[in-house]
Amino acid sequence: MSLKQDEVLESLRAQNLQPHPSQQAANLPYYQLPFGRNPGFFGRTRILDQIREALGSPDSSRSIRSIALWGIGGIGKSQVALEYASQQVLEKCPLVLWIPAQTSTDMSRALVTAAGQVRPPGYEEDMTAEQMRFLMWNWLQTTETPWLIVFDNVDDNDLLTSNWPSTGHGQIVVTCRSELVAASPAAGAVEIPPFTRQEGGTLLLRLARKTDVTDDDISAAEELSKMLGGLALAIEITASQIFVKKKSLKQFLPYFKKHKQSLRAPPRYAPRNPYYSQTLKTVWQTAFESLDENSSHLLGLFCFFAPDDIPRSIINTPDPIPGTWPFLTDIDEYEEAEAQLLHMSLIKINEETEKISLHRLVQEAYYYYMTDEQRHETFGVAYRVLCEAFPKRELRRQMYQVWGTCELLIHHIEAAQDKYEELRSTGLDVQDPALLIMLADATWYFCVPVSR
Repeated sequence: MSLKQDEVLESLRAQNLQPHPSQQAANLPYYQLPFGRNPGFFGRTRILDQIREALGSPDSSRSIRSIALWGIGGIGKSQVALEYASQQVLEKCPLVLWIPAQTSTDMSRALVTAAGQVRPPGYEEDMTAEQMRFLMWNWLQTTETPWLIVFDNVDDNDLLTSNWPSTGHGQIVVTCRSELVAASPAAGAVEIPPFTRQEGGTLLLRLARKTDVTDDDISAAEELSKMLGGLALAIEITASQIFVKKKSLKQFLPYFKKHKQSLRAPPRYAPRNPYYSQTLKTVWQTAFESLDENSSHLLGLFCFFAPDDIPRSIINTPDPIPGTWPFLTDIDEYEEAEAQLLHMSLIKINEETEKISLHRLVQEAYYYYMTDEQRHETFGVAYRVLCEAFPKRELRRQMYQVWGTCELLIHHIEAAQDKYEELRSTGLDVQDPALLIMLADATWYFCVPVSR
């Protein structure tokens, strides 16, 4: 709770509480963690070093040391925070608190539980929950005892700020999806990246309990890691499928390619992994459901492009493109839609190149989240956007003059064409000559022998 010391004391007096003499010691050490240390934790050495460097050791200034870990859902933010908290327990930090931070109720409940166990000076058995919460915050801001708090899964920056200690010998780790939430009040922020192809392959083999592996198994594991985009949750679920189905990696790879949609959830008979409570469907479900109309349209539109390097300039255009949505040419409405997707870490934007990207599994999940009707409508917008942006073959113009633009867009046209072929089985049949002309021009790009 971000209160100055006099405000804290005044709050205590308003609750008919008085600070207790300091010689009454709190009940320490106390560790309030959701799980024990994860024996399957893998990698992230550089991230842990960054956390340790940022949080350092207590000093005499009583200033809070803090850092936020942000990234897409399922990337492993909470696992990194849990590993750091577990290390602090091993290093004898007297107090480690894990506070679920999605709602004020969750946060208050965790603090009341901690107060009842720690029993800071001034604690009495007949206190109300509100009195216990105030007392705990006061003690955290006045004690000489070092402590660590993890605010896990923060969605609301205002909620975090209103529950932020203003002083104390403490460390704070925040986990959140949004880079915007991560920016404040934490002093620093670190994005949790996907695992590399090699890291993901190694983790997949370990979680699938494969010990005697061949070069073919390693190659298949790394290919699966690439297909899963290095997402920790996806790797864990896929490893469970491999373990339950008792297949080698070489056998599982073609099976996965054929049945990947049905393999996105943990297998029915797999032992439950307490460290991963969600599936690839549920991890983004809340975010998808909370999108407004324009944000939903925009994310759906990105599903018909390749997941990387989508030029912002062809989506948000100054002039209307017939058959597309009006908000795409309204700078305020477009930026609002884009901001919501950014806030939920559903997309990323490279400020230097002005290109948009999204994780391939977010793209896949939202594509199948849409109805057939929505997919048909959105494809109509996607191909019109691409038709407008892709250079036209003209009799008096040599195509090599626009190869740069063609190269920028060709993989997006291929992605849209793949989706179109898939949607034809659901009744989509586009008769617009503009689509056929664009596909023909794209084919010309591949056929003309030119150095590019």
